[in-house]
Amino acid sequence: MRRVAGQVFLLQVMVVVLVVAAAPAALVLQAREDGMADARQRSRDIAGTPVYAPDTPGSMTGPDPSGQLQPLAEKVTKETGADLVVVYSRDGVRCAGPTASGRRR
Repeated sequence: MRRVAGQVFLLQVMVVVLVVAAAPAALVLQAREDGMADARQRSRDIAGTPVYAPDTPGSMTGPDPSGQLQPLAEKVTKETGADLVVVYSRDGVRCAGPTASGRRR
């Protein structure tokens, strides 16, 4: 009987050690995934900012889209702390951003 009791105790100790080791690993992985999801959502939120600005539709079809949209892109970049904000037309022409040139991407 003593041998079986010792084996059961050893099994319980191993289960506890496994759970104690696995829990922090699972928490780290979950925190990493949460951080990535937050970054993705923040990027989407920032990307939508110029789209909903009242002057954007008129600026895109105006004579100088880069001149009108560049200040907006710089303002959004500054206020959100983003590395950069780029505005493209539906045709793939860069209208505003760090090196807005009016060329296709």
